[in-house]
Order: sequence, then C-alpha cells, then structure tokens
Amino acid sequence: MKLVVSTLALAAACTSFVAAEPFPAGGVSTFPASARFKRNSYIVEFHDNVADTHVNKVRSLDNIVVDHHYNGVFNGMSVRVDDSVRPEHLAGINGVKRVYPNRIHTLTTRAGDKNITSSCLHTMTGVTTAWEQLGLTGKGISIGIVDSGVDYMHPELGGCFKGPNCPWQSGEDFVGDDTPSDDPNAPVKPNATPLEQCNGHGTHVAGILMGRGELVRGVAPDATYGMYRIFGCPKEGVAGGTSDDVIIKAMLAAHRDGHHILNLSLGGLGWDDSPTAAVASKLAAQGMVVVAAAGNEGEDGLLSVGAPAIGKGVLSVGSVDNWYVTGGPVNVATSHGTRTIQKWQSDKPASAFVFDAATPIVAVVDTKGSPSACAPVSQNLAGKIALVQSGECTEEEQALAVHKAGAVGVLIVNGDKAPSDPTVSAEVEIGVAVIRKQDGEFIAAGLGQGPVTITAPSHLYNTFKGETGGQMSSFSSYGPSPQLGMGAQVSAPGGNIWSTVPRAIGAYKSMSGTSMATPYAAGVLALLKQGRPDLTPAELGQALMASSRPVTDVRTGLPVTPFQSGAGLINIVSALKSRALVSPPFIAINDTAYETHPGGNPAVAQHTITITNSDKTRPAQLLTYHQMADSVTMFKPDGSLYVAATDKASVVTWPPAKQAVPPGTQPGATCKGCVQTIAPGASATISVRIARPTALPESGRWFYGGFLSFQLQWTDDKAASSYVVPYSGYNGNFRDIPVLPPATTNPLAFVDKEGSPITDVASLVVSAAEPVKVSYSLTMHTRKVAAILVNAAGEAAGFLPGGCSTDVGRNLPSAGPTSVEVNGQVSADCEGTQVADVTPGKYRVRVMALKLFGNLDTQSDYESLDSEEFTIA
Repeated sequence: MKLVVSTLALAAACTSFVAAEPFPAGGVSTFPASARFKRNSYIVEFHDNVADTHVNKVRSLDNIVVDHHYNGVFNGMSVRVDDSVRPEHLAGINGVKRVYPNRIHTLTTRAGDKNITSSCLHTMTGVTTAWEQLGLTGKGISIGIVDSGVDYMHPELGGCFKGPNCPWQSGEDFVGDDTPSDDPNAPVKPNATPLEQCNGHGTHVAGILMGRGELVRGVAPDATYGMYRIFGCPKEGVAGGTSDDVIIKAMLAAHRDGHHILNLSLGGLGWDDSPTAAVASKLAAQGMVVVAAAGNEGEDGLLSVGAPAIGKGVLSVGSVDNWYVTGGPVNVATSHGTRTIQKWQSDKPASAFVFDAATPIVAVVDTKGSPSACAPVSQNLAGKIALVQSGECTEEEQALAVHKAGAVGVLIVNGDKAPSDPTVSAEVEIGVAVIRKQDGEFIAAGLGQGPVTITAPSHLYNTFKGETGGQMSSFSSYGPSPQLGMGAQVSAPGGNIWSTVPRAIGAYKSMSGTSMATPYAAGVLALLKQGRPDLTPAELGQALMASSRPVTDVRTGLPVTPFQSGAGLINIVSALKSRALVSPPFIAINDTAYETHPGGNPAVAQHTITITNSDKTRPAQLLTYHQMADSVTMFKPDGSLYVAATDKASVVTWPPAKQAVPPGTQPGATCKGCVQTIAPGASATISVRIARPTALPESGRWFYGGFLSFQLQWTDDKAASSYVVPYSGYNGNFRDIPVLPPATTNPLAFVDKEGSPITDVASLVVSAAEPVKVSYSLTMHTRKVAAILVNAAGEAAGFLPGGCSTDVGRNLPSAGPTSVEVNGQVSADCEGTQVADVTPGKYRVRVMALKLFGNLDTQSDYESLDSEEFTIA
C-alpha cells in the first residue's frame, strides 16, 4: 500500500467546488490524533496569483463559513465547514495551494528567580552604552507584539492606550478573556482593547521591551508599540490558548499597522512551511523584521526548535541566563556565624516563604529514617521550619508531611541540579522554598553546634550572582530544523528575567524562556534601526548576527554548538559600530553525504563569503580565523535517545570535558583570501573549505559546527572589529537517521480504555466495545506517518482512523508518544473518510514513516515498525 494522500471524488454536496484547473491540485496537511485543533476548522492557502474571484466563490458555498480572509501578504482564509466537507474537498477548490487543520496552541514559560533589572544585564549586551553614550532608546521605531495582551495601565508601561504621547498607538483584541474551545462555532468575544488582566505573558514581554520605571527598564523604552492579543485567560486549570488562524490574523494586522519589527514569543514544533512560519516568511520578504522564539524544549534534545522561528528570513532567538538575580533573602543565624542565602519560593500566597520574626529550624528525619520527609514525620515540629533534603517524592508531599507534624515552613535542600521554584497546590498552607545544596550544608553544620534561626523578610530584596550567568539556558531549544537549518540565529538574555505582569496578579514577576529573550532581541534591533537607519531590514538581522559573540560552554571550553546558540550573545554596541556587512550570515552545510562537494569529496564543504567594507573613505585589513564548537548528539550507541529524566542529559557533547581534542574529532576550516585588504566601499570574497570531523564515527550521529571569525582593522582605528559567521552540519547521511526508534528499545505499546498498559498482546481481543490504544514515538521529524492495520497474511487492511499525519515533528520526551485508537475499524484513505469494519481475525498494527528527504510516492522511502499480533473480534 502506498502511503500517499488520495485525491477523492468530491461529495455530491461539494461538486460545485470544482472549476477549470489551471492550478495543480492542493495538498492537505493532517495532524496526529493527539494534537488539539478546532473541529471542522481549516486554514486554506491559495496560490499567490489566484484572483479574488476564487475567494468570493468560496464565500457563496452553502457548506462553508469564512471566518477570516487574509489578503495581501498571505493569500488565504480560515473557514468552518459542516461534517459533509472534508479537507481534501477544500484542496480540490481551484487555486488552493494547501489546506491545514486549525491547530490550537498554548503559551509555555518557566518560573524564574526574582530579578529587578540589574545594570549588569544591559551592560553585558551593550544596551547601557547605547542609552547613555549614544542616546538610543528606540524613538521613532514601531514594534508590534503578538501575545496575550498587555496591562497598559501598569505604571511602568505608559498608563494609557492610544492618544497623544502614549507608547501604545495600535493594537487589537482578537479573543477576549475566554479560553479557546475545540468547537469552531463557540462564540468569540473580543474586548475593546488588548488589555490583559489574567495571563501575564504579554505584559511581561512588554516590560522587557519598554519598561520605564525603577523596577523594570526595558531595552527600547521610547519606541512606539502595538499589542495584538491572541491568548485568553487560563480557566479551570486550562491554559489560555489560541489557534493558527487567530495568530495569522494578528500577524497580518501588525503588518497592516506599519510596524517595523514584529515580536513573536510563541511557537511549537513544525516545518518551515507550516502556517505561522509561512506567514512569518512572507512578512520578512515584505521588509518587516520578524523576531521569534526558538522554543523552550532544549532539555528534550536536538530538533526541538519550533515554528514560526524556523521560517525563512525570521530571526530566531535562543536564551542565555541572567548574570544577577534579585530575590527575597533568607537570613540564617547560627552559633558560628550568619549567612544570607537565596530562596526559590512558591508563587502562591498561602505558601510564600515569609518569616519576619526569627523562627527556629530543625533537620527532619522521617519514620523511614530518611531526611527527605517522603514518609510520615513523627517529630514535633510545632512552630518550626523543617529542613528536608530533596527526595523521590514531590515537593508538595514533603510540605504536607511536615505540616502534619506542626511545621510552619519547609526549606527543601536541592540536589545536584540547578534550583527551581517548588511546585505546590493550594492545599499547601505553609511557607515552601528551595535552597542550594551548599546553603543546606551550612544550615546542617550550624544545627550540629546549636540552635539555628531563620528570618525571611517580606519587604526586602537582595541581589545574588547567578551561577549560570551568560551561559546558554538549559531550556533553550536546539536545531536543526527538519531541513537541517541551524535553529536559533542569535541568543539574548531570557533566563530569570524580572519584568511586569498585570497589576491584578502581582504587578511584577520573574519568568524564564526564549519568550523573554525574543523581546530583548527585538528591542536591541529597534536601537540598531534607530542608530543605523541606512540598513535594510535584512541587513539589520545580518548586522546583529555578525556582531554577536559565541557563548562558551564552561564544560568543554569551546563555544556552544551553533545549533543552540546561533551566532552567540547579541551586542548592540558592536552592531552599531559595524562598518562591514557579511553575507551569508550563517552557513547550513546540510550533511556530508547529501550535499555536493568540490572534487567529489564528501568530507569537505566549500562556501563563499562576501564581506563589504561600508566605509567609503578607508580601506580595511582582513584577517580570518576559525573556531571549532562543541559537536553534539542525542543518540545512544543502540540508536535510542538520551532522555534528561533518566540519563541526566538529552544532549551529549564532544569533547566531554576541557581536554586536548584528538585530531580529526572536530571540524576544520581553510580558506582562500583569508588575508587581504578591502578597498573603501568595495567587497571581497573568501572561499572557505570546511572539513567534517572525520574521526568521529558516523554511527554516533554527530552534529557539528563552529565559527568563522573575521577581524577587520581600518586605517587609524586603535582596535580591530570582529565579525562571526556560524556554520553547522551533520556528520554522515542525514537521510539514514531512522525516523522510528529501534523496536528493541521502544516497541509499539498498547493500553486499554482505562489507560492501563497491556503486556500480553498475544491474548488481546479488540472490538468496538473494547477498544485499545497503540502508541508510538518518532525519533525524527517526518513528512508523513501512518498507522495501518495488517492482517495475518501481511496484507494492509487500511488506515487506523486518525492515524495518518503529515508534516509531523518528532515526539519530544516531555510530550510523550502519539496514541491511535484500535477498535476494529479502518479507512481506505489517509484522510479517514471511508471507514469500515474489518473482518475478524489476527492483525498487527504497522506504523510507517517517511524517511528524511524521502519521496512521498516511493514505497521504499518509508520505514515501518510492527506490533505483536492480536485478535479483532
């Protein structure tokens, strides 16, 4: 059976859709059954040269309701249909290029340490110098923000919406306060303005960009802003979400309103032709500077960067941790001295760790003899703070255990990982905080010599040096993109950023995420555009990349792989002073087997770099250097994946530590034209040959990279200026990486309708009354995956309904596998329109996935994985 999208005859109700066919038939994208999307709601993309008459014809059809009509930059619409209309019917409309289900998205951020914006943060990126010495504050630049709204009445965010001298001159609410429903016909009640009072994400992003008070100072405080609200409020434990059609509408509205820069602190796994990435690419091609978050799935390993960040021409931003964090102090008094330590505390009022009066602390030993309080505690802890060690149980279980023993608070000593805010529910009514291992050891040593007391004042803040300041945030997503693009292109501060949130939920908060790094980069671009109005939108991004500085991996001493850091940490002063343009801004080598190389040598890639001396009066002396970076993999020797939860890390680097690197295990580079003089206003070309790390075994599936550094010395300058071009590639044949994991490490798994695992598959009997679910995981992205039923003779009986998907991202460990129901029915087509019962008998589930760079119509380009045999009654 060929796994290709069928072009079905249109239903009788839809026959009027068909017209003359000057355009090729449209394609249909489908999502995994586990994805959340609006039922019977689709985004229809037309070919760019399709006339409006086609759109008007769609509006006239009885079975379709057009919700949004996108014209200009993106030619398409979002539609609602009834059950008689399938996506392939829409794809059969003359002029349709692609049909996408209308997917629902939610925001993801992480709690960070409290941090009043410190001078160090803006000093390390050059922003302080741009303000104080160059007078650049973003004045005259307009930035559109597509997010969850903004509390524009916040005292640090202008206190106004529109009107004279107001920073907020445009914006719109597309969703209102309600959480989006899966029902496409659910009413939408947008508010009159994009005022946010619930979520906090958009207001936090706004503060990073334009905060203008004592507690938060944004990067570009004098720019003009527009907020386009696309996320509703969290309700009943469900995060405020949005859908692709609303995101697109907001993006186009920001473009309509003439913003120079668009901030997109959102995204999810996808391909560069997924709806939001496609629109972002079109906006960039129209001259808008589009800045998007790379994603927060770095702990899930490689290929975790998302869309729209991977769109062509979009500046994708990774995150580095803040250098200083400011939070509520915990003062520890012992008989041998005192110490002020940092706390990571619950953000719920009932469990805030606040003690204005000195309170005794005691070390806990539970009834099993453990210091973790994961078992009941028999000690009398009345009126005391409990000191416990992190253990196998949850922080909430620890807090409840010591609370039953009378404790008024608990300090949880963190293990080897970096501390983070404790996760507790409203049931916990004592102060809960996490502290560093060394601080817990200090308290324990004090308890060995006598009483120890704790104070944690509610009204004080202390500044602490961040242990990981300037390093890549562990959550920052990795590339490559599905087509081996780099991933993040630059990095900016995003870990532990203090900013504004709506006054109704506390006014200030610390958050972490590439969602925070993105507005920082967008603000820097506003300063750059103000200071360098001569640069085109594309050149702004190129200048920011070329003037960035690679981020050092403290474990290896080498730069972090460009797949995570891009060109490195941005610096506005270096970008402003730039008198050269470097093109291309990065080099995606592809892989060492698929790409054509000079002389037929698969180990060497050759690329040309052009450097233009924009100084019209002085020549520049050029010197070229090469700096190798970490090589990385996410594959174990048996082909399975490293998983952070069980293997301590999801990405393994080479070299493993600071050590001499054996020859051939890191990439090398040589060039022609490395040393030359570039005349005033002239351009020079450099031919670079990049050699892969031949001594690293291809079986290890290593992704490698590095940086080409260009030093330009202009006549009369005291110091040279530095520019970088990152490069990245794959050591081997990317196409040969299995999309499906080895059956020995990750076979197809069955669960019953109650969710219990089924271990004896051979005795399993499935029926409509007793369905089961089968789950699988994808190691890599794929253009198509399908779950089919195969009979005892090895013949394909049909597709499992809901088991066929296109343009699918790999299964991230944090998200879990994909599940498909098995109930005795199959469909003759991938779209699930021709469902029928199968003949009772013995069957297997076969999952088939298209290989990387595979052909949809070529059977041999699919991998397959079979389950054990079972019975359908």
